[in-house]
Amino acid sequence: MNEKKRLERWFSVYEVSYWALVFITDGAYSSYLKSLGYGEAFIGRMLMLLGLTGMVLMPLAGLLADHLCRYRVMASAASVLICVTVFLMHMMPSEGMVYLYTVVGGGLTKLLNGFIDSWFTKITKETEGIDYGRIRSMGSIAYALASPAFGLLFSRLGFWTAMPLCLVLTVSCLLCILNLRDPKPPEEHEKGPSFLEAFRYLLGNRSYLIFLCCSVLMNVTMQSFFGFVGLLMEEAGGTVGDLGIYYFLLAMFEFAVVRNYSRISERLGLKRTVILGMAGIFLKSLIHSFAGSVTAMYCCTVTQCFSLALTVPSNALYQRECVEKQYLSTALLVMQTCCAGLVPFLFSSAYGITAERLGVGAMLRIFSIFALIGAVLFRFMAPDDSVTEET
Repeated sequence: MNEKKRLERWFSVYEVSYWALVFITDGAYSSYLKSLGYGEAFIGRMLMLLGLTGMVLMPLAGLLADHLCRYRVMASAASVLICVTVFLMHMMPSEGMVYLYTVVGGGLTKLLNGFIDSWFTKITKETEGIDYGRIRSMGSIAYALASPAFGLLFSRLGFWTAMPLCLVLTVSCLLCILNLRDPKPPEEHEKGPSFLEAFRYLLGNRSYLIFLCCSVLMNVTMQSFFGFVGLLMEEAGGTVGDLGIYYFLLAMFEFAVVRNYSRISERLGLKRTVILGMAGIFLKSLIHSFAGSVTAMYCCTVTQCFSLALTVPSNALYQRECVEKQYLSTALLVMQTCCAGLVPFLFSSAYGITAERLGVGAMLRIFSIFALIGAVLFRFMAPDDSVTEET
């Protein structure tokens, strides 16, 4: 088996294991906290703390990755810590353990998303012919299958079943990590960028900065949606089992598009694909805000086709085109820091308070406008594809 096929196989298995794990650590998290008796305002504070953790961890991990190229060691350590904190939180479900999980396990789960994208994107620059969309689609199908299965399991037997599932999936992630290789280190005469050098480069990269700012606006909408979609399902009269089926439908629509992302991007162009994804996030949040029943929630899942299914691959690939390889990990993790760290830190408390006072639907309508603003700004400010590739 040549290296291209071997890398594709292990990255695909990793995507399956990781995104099945994400339903446990993130997808059902708000429902789990709700089952412990916590209200929307407390859940909002936990999401804010999760953002603060990401703000610290993500740029540091990106810089270390660019310097050391030790992705295997860092990803292995993060996977083990996630498993340990999930175990402790479920064994001793006190407020202190919820805080511990939020700071360590939850933060590292979000970190791994950007970290693996960084790892994979660097590998694609060294090995031609690897299709990001096809491999990322394996994560979508895994989430689709895990969501209803795990949701039904949690609904019937309780959230304690998350512990053995988390252990199995973590071991699977570790097996994949050990069978992957680190990106090639810089030549001996090349010195890895310092923290200041990397940030000076990024601050001088117009294409990257425009994309970063617009992505932050889009994520104000996206974080409000995914942080409270479990509570929206409860307001519609659903259970955690219904939430699992909802995530299954969501991920299946995502899979159908991500699997063919390369063709879509080639036909539309990278810039138009990014714009369509941002506009899709706005429409998804807005349409969901009016869903008054479980059936309506299920129908709304079709919006995943032109929202997250496009933004997930286009985010990594747009940065790959406009950022030089030696700065790529820092760029991807700075993006992740701002979108999955800074945004939840600044807005999660506002999400929770607004949802508690006005309802989750009204909160989604209010914050949906940010993604639309991001799409419009990117349309008029971002350079064309040909210019981006030369940056």
